[in-house]
Amino acid sequence: MFQIQWKLYSESEVLEILTELFRAKGYDVYNAHKTDRSNENGIDMQCTKTAENQKITIDVKKKPNKSDIGQLQEFAKRPSTSKIYIYIEEPTIDFKNAMEEFKNRISFWNAEFLTHEFFCTNPRFYLFLILENTFMQPIYRIVMSFFRVYFKVEKQKDVAKAIQATPEMLNLLWAAKDRSASLHKSLRTLQLMFERM
Repeated sequence: MFQIQWKLYSESEVLEILTELFRAKGYDVYNAHKTDRSNENGIDMQCTKTAENQKITIDVKKKPNKSDIGQLQEFAKRPSTSKIYIYIEEPTIDFKNAMEEFKNRISFWNAEFLTHEFFCTNPRFYLFLILENTFMQPIYRIVMSFFRVYFKVEKQKDVAKAIQATPEMLNLLWAAKDRSASLHKSLRTLQLMFERM
């Protein structure tokens, strides 16, 4: 399974993505980190299912260290049916020891577990996150380079003469067209497959 590149996202972005995950699971989501950061009191997000009387509190840290142990202790005291602490990068030794102390009260999710949850809950969104950060980046860079060339030419008032195309340039453009058409067909196939699941 391809891993989502969580390191590329900030904590706020991870929380936005988590909002979509828990909404897909049927929860009402309140992102305290986004709406009331000064009064979040150790809780970044709260997910509730009123009909089932469920309340999940979530805290996210990219790389927990010794200074975050106090926040973890405060988080453990919060009333809820379930507590999830998500970390992206490996925590420091001091924090790892604190995790052992709270493992019966808090569920700890690392980046791999979080990726697995997305794959199981919302495969289309998982695929989007994989494509956005893995396969699509080179394509975005190519498209942006074309835009830069285009706007650079547009800004020039007088273009002396058109660039003479060479057989090598035409071959490259033809191959790029073939690859983009193949990528488009592959993505359409994946879309149809996930829509029928």
